[in-house]
Amino acid sequence: MHSVLMLVIMLGLVIVPTTAMEAPDLSQVSLKSVFYQGTGCGAGSVSGFMPQGKESFTLVFDLYRVEVSPTVSITSARKNCLILVDLTYPAGIRYSIPNTTFVGDAALDTGVTLSQQVGYYYIGREEESSTNMALEGPKSSHFEFTDQHPRSAWDTVWWSPCGQPQSLNINSRVSLKKTIANATRVFPADLPGGLLGQFSWITGLVWRRCAALDANGCQQMGVERSSTSNCFSST
Repeated sequence: MHSVLMLVIMLGLVIVPTTAMEAPDLSQVSLKSVFYQGTGCGAGSVSGFMPQGKESFTLVFDLYRVEVSPTVSITSARKNCLILVDLTYPAGIRYSIPNTTFVGDAALDTGVTLSQQVGYYYIGREEESSTNMALEGPKSSHFEFTDQHPRSAWDTVWWSPCGQPQSLNINSRVSLKKTIANATRVFPADLPGGLLGQFSWITGLVWRRCAALDANGCQQMGVERSSTSNCFSST
């Protein structure tokens, strides 16, 4: 034990109490608002909510529709939507995204493939964390597909900055591709009674306290580092 203590002192580190690793209080976490623009998300067509556990948020799309047909333009087969999710939470915690679950109803013919791509990023950061799904026809059913990030990515690198709440930016794309010329399909599939279909994304959230500092003033968890020259970047 004495040798371990001496090693810690020589390295200039302090032992982080176990309480610093405990789950943070999420009672003040909320989804404040959602802003969006793009060919797939007209005014009033996107809504968002966060369940009581604060372990995810859901975006629901009413008009994010793509179509393939011999009679429609190729631009109808792919749409995009840029989204800003305004999250409210205390300054002493941060979040990361382990997965995205894609939920919807599809009616795809043979030779038609549905693709969805969701890229998450923070303002001022170059890194983008992407999740994807692809569904090939023939397929006519409800689907729920989860794209899971490797733990090595979301648990060590891709955390929101500490110090102040950080809104989440989302760059998304939905498309239909066909390999049969006369294929005709729309996503999401229309509902009975002529109602337009919807689909949604459930974005998983993992929360933790911001890191304690070592003797050099460097944070011991995550990617945020002080400007001290003795700190080593994890990126």
